[in-house]
Amino acid sequence: MNTPSQKPIQQQMYTRERRGIFRTNEGYDTVARSNGLDSNFIKKVLHPACFYDAPTELSIRGEKDVSTYPQAMHLFRTESGQVVLGTGVYMPADFTGMRSAFFMHNYVIPAERAADVVYDYTAWLNASFATTYDIEQGHDLPELNELPLKSVTIPSIPYRTQLAHMNIEESVFKQLLFAVMASIQGKKKVYVTLDVPIEDLSIYAVKLIEILYASMPYAYRKQFGFVTYAKEPVSKKGIHLTFVEKGSLRANDKNIEKDYTFDLPAQRVNNVDVDWSKQPYMDYVWNHLNQSDTMEEFYRFAEAMLADMDPIRQTSIASYHELTLFVQLILGQHHEYDKNNIAILRALIGYLTPPNAIVNKEPLDTLFLSLFSREYTHVKQRQIPDPSVVECFRDYDRLNPAAIEKDLSGFLIRAINNANAEQRQDLALAFYAIAESVPSLRQLFFDTILQVNFARTLFDPYIQYQFQEMSSVRDIVHAIQHWVIHHPQVLSSNVFLEVAKTELTEKLRIESEPVSAVYSIVDQLDKLAIQVEKQFDSKDTYFIDQLIYSAQLYLLKELNLDEITLDQLLQIDFLEHGDEIKEWAAHFNQKVRSQTNVMLAAYRWFHEQNPDESIFEGLTAIEMDRMQQLGRKWMQDDIQPAQFGRMIMAFYRESGASVIDYQGLLHYIYQHAQDKTIVYQFMNWSEKHRYFTRSRKLHAAYSAAILSYFKKVDPTAFKNRANRKQYFDTAGPALKAVYDKAAIENSSLLIRILKKHKKASLLGLVLFLIAVAAAGMIGSGVFSKKAPEQTVQAEQPVTTTPPTAEVPNIIVHAENIQVDGKTPQEEQTQLVFQFRDLKECAAFLPNSVRVEKPDGTTTDFTETMKLIHNCEDSVTNQPTTDTANNDGTANSDGTANNATPGDGTDSTSTTQGTAAAGEDDSSSYPGQLVIQLGSKTDIPQDSTVIINDTKFKLTQPPAKASDESNKS
Repeated sequence: MNTPSQKPIQQQMYTRERRGIFRTNEGYDTVARSNGLDSNFIKKVLHPACFYDAPTELSIRGEKDVSTYPQAMHLFRTESGQVVLGTGVYMPADFTGMRSAFFMHNYVIPAERAADVVYDYTAWLNASFATTYDIEQGHDLPELNELPLKSVTIPSIPYRTQLAHMNIEESVFKQLLFAVMASIQGKKKVYVTLDVPIEDLSIYAVKLIEILYASMPYAYRKQFGFVTYAKEPVSKKGIHLTFVEKGSLRANDKNIEKDYTFDLPAQRVNNVDVDWSKQPYMDYVWNHLNQSDTMEEFYRFAEAMLADMDPIRQTSIASYHELTLFVQLILGQHHEYDKNNIAILRALIGYLTPPNAIVNKEPLDTLFLSLFSREYTHVKQRQIPDPSVVECFRDYDRLNPAAIEKDLSGFLIRAINNANAEQRQDLALAFYAIAESVPSLRQLFFDTILQVNFARTLFDPYIQYQFQEMSSVRDIVHAIQHWVIHHPQVLSSNVFLEVAKTELTEKLRIESEPVSAVYSIVDQLDKLAIQVEKQFDSKDTYFIDQLIYSAQLYLLKELNLDEITLDQLLQIDFLEHGDEIKEWAAHFNQKVRSQTNVMLAAYRWFHEQNPDESIFEGLTAIEMDRMQQLGRKWMQDDIQPAQFGRMIMAFYRESGASVIDYQGLLHYIYQHAQDKTIVYQFMNWSEKHRYFTRSRKLHAAYSAAILSYFKKVDPTAFKNRANRKQYFDTAGPALKAVYDKAAIENSSLLIRILKKHKKASLLGLVLFLIAVAAAGMIGSGVFSKKAPEQTVQAEQPVTTTPPTAEVPNIIVHAENIQVDGKTPQEEQTQLVFQFRDLKECAAFLPNSVRVEKPDGTTTDFTETMKLIHNCEDSVTNQPTTDTANNDGTANSDGTANNATPGDGTDSTSTTQGTAAAGEDDSSSYPGQLVIQLGSKTDIPQDSTVIINDTKFKLTQPPAKASDESNKS
């Protein structure tokens, strides 16, 4: 019912006349309007909507009876929200009487009253329209408070009966309703040809439109636009349904190929492909089509349930399918729920999620709770629910915990028991996960199952599974903290404690830094103990102490000392309590006790300021050796004077001629120090240490080690003036004497003779020099009687002497040898390096061996190689043969077996390997080193041998002395 405050309805009339409002000459124009209509609105909105083409069928037969021409009623909504309702009629003659025309009368209903169509659509469809207008009456039309209606009363006929009169059966009507609703929601248009005479098309179109209005929810009614007659299918903005003349819906018409078309006379429907078994709303409409009160009640219900949701949901067909199912469930019809319970429950959650929806949508809330009770009854009957169903109840619990949470906890307990009974652990775990997903539900659920009668069957298996699934120590500790704080009952659970201890140990085994991990555990558990005391007023720390004990015990029992750093060792502060730790370890096997002994001794070694041999007390020889090997590894990157006192303990020995492995120690410093002067600093430091001196002299073995070092490793040390001044000349008497001896041993033969026979050699030296000088003079012709020939240098021809190929210091060749104890067929390949310089041979140590073939392929033999040194001592002329593996250890005589060859340069570009081996015989290469490759390998002659990063070209072996004599 309209009120005086509402805006009035405006009118517009349009036809062909002598003149109009917007034109002064003849033609189609607006001939009358209400003053409330804007001129731009008329021209831009109303004029394009004013059209009428006479039906082809009537034009062909030259029909003169105006009443046989269908009226073209239209209704559409403008962008500004107004509704245009109008009718176009055919005129056999215009003002001239010479040509046909049409007349259009439109009502423009203000936006504030546009929603009236929701309830008054029947009246709007029965509106009265003018069919002519005399322009002599003026251009002004009155504004209306109400739509004028036809005075003729049409008897009410059931909708299904009316559809039958139009030959529209159930399936076609459902398709048409679906198409119209889809068009309102989307972009496709609906075109319909009715199976009725052209004269009655508009009449039946209006009846069908009324039925469609009655079958659509309110949100659709507000947007629905239609035209009751058009000659051809033409897309118009705001028009969703257009009734067209028979024959106009042509097959393969590309203009309408994507639209919904209903050619009812031909019984052809296009583009409405729907699974009608899943259209409950369409079924509901058809079943109640003649029960308008029932349908209106449903539409009011739907409008209320959708009021607080996204507006797009209000014009979504899916929403009304859902609401239809809800209504059926409220009425006790569960057949659809039993087939689609998850979808229905999930849809209900969606409607109950907006703020205050629980209160505002009481019918849906009551329905949901009734469905929960129904499912709970099934669970009590030992059925296992679908986890997705339970997730819906969980989601409702988040919205309204007071209504369901206690029962939901019981529901989950029963569901888990049912799943366990059927050995469906997967389902049981899914139910646990649901219980854990809501904090308040989790608290209630686990407080319940931690009770004595549930813990064994429900809590213990779950906590074991949960801890096993965790991937790190951090996850385990966080879980322990969570369980203790939120469920302190676990503090008295032996199962929980044992599972936590076991899994902590398991996760520590895969930690890259187990020591840091253990102390992170200890730190967090200490904080947890403080929190427990404050929160629960409990000083019982047994549970947490046991976890800390378990973590620390791992370090003693399973820590791989070879994989930790020195800093990590020193981080294990409980090693300060040696006696207590030993007593603790005594309860375990020998392996644990031995590990404990090594860790305690190593901790003392690197923790005490000035460690001495007492750190080895109580260690077996194996334990002592292991600890020293660890110490050498930990110190090798930090060799400096401050570490000398600690470092010598790595070479301490309790038996033998000396307490220190002097050669091994010097070699270790040389090998790992950043600067070889560190070796000199150590020697000077050692002179004052009791391990290195005896009766004011260096220990004999130490002296020998120093002499060997300078002879084999650093023979040029004394030629450096800076070294002499800073280190050798400043040494104490005991060490100075050894330095002087080493300097003499590494000097030239002449200097050694002079140093040994100073007086006797002086006269001989003078005579030797005179003889050399005389020989030179004679050779130059000084004493010849014949005058030397005068030569003119400029006249002598200039000749160039080709350079003599330099002889390499190191040569290498490959050969195959029979494997010891094997058949002749079993051979292996070896690389033979031969040296001119025996010192260079002694110092040569390959750490890696690769062979690069001419085709560019490279094979690595580092893992399988075996080294055999055969380097003759230049002083004693006694051969020393030492065998070493590829681990960098010292030789049996203490010589440096890991001095690296070369300085990293490519030997193929130096004198090493540039000359042919055949230029010298084998006696020129007294030193020999053999690298056995471990298997027989084909090595072409042009291959390159790469030792460490230095390259050697493969050559032929040098000729033996006997071969050379035979050639001569």
